[in-house]
Amino acid sequence: MVRGLTPAERRLTWMILAAAALGLVWNTVGELQPPPPPVTLLRGVLAPDSTGAPPLNDAPGSDVYGDVRTVPAGPVDLRTADAAELETLPGIGPVLARRIMAWRSERNGPWTVEDLLDVSGIGPVKLELFRPFATVGDPPDGGAGGGR
Repeated sequence: MVRGLTPAERRLTWMILAAAALGLVWNTVGELQPPPPPVTLLRGVLAPDSTGAPPLNDAPGSDVYGDVRTVPAGPVDLRTADAAELETLPGIGPVLARRIMAWRSERNGPWTVEDLLDVSGIGPVKLELFRPFATVGDPPDGGAGGGR
């Protein structure tokens, strides 16, 4: 050891070295590590309760994709829908609804459902989730554009 260390610094150095050695032993000996939680696969996808995690919000049977299963009553016009109507679309929550509304207010000219890929948080998968339930009506000036 270095001679210029005080006794307290020497003790601290030994404690750090001992902790590092213990960490090395812990990471190298597989028997010391806890086993992974049991996982059940259903058709190649994790079963909802197979990770051993408690249900979200302490609600029995709730899962992350609970909102994806909701379906709006009819087609939602993305050009005129308010936040509540946008939230009825699968995969669209309050934050994404506000982003869509902000994006369309900045948008000039005609646009289609595919143009929503420019909105942060909407990718190809999410777009395919709500595409069957969404339409884009005519622009307010009556010009061409829109459609599915």
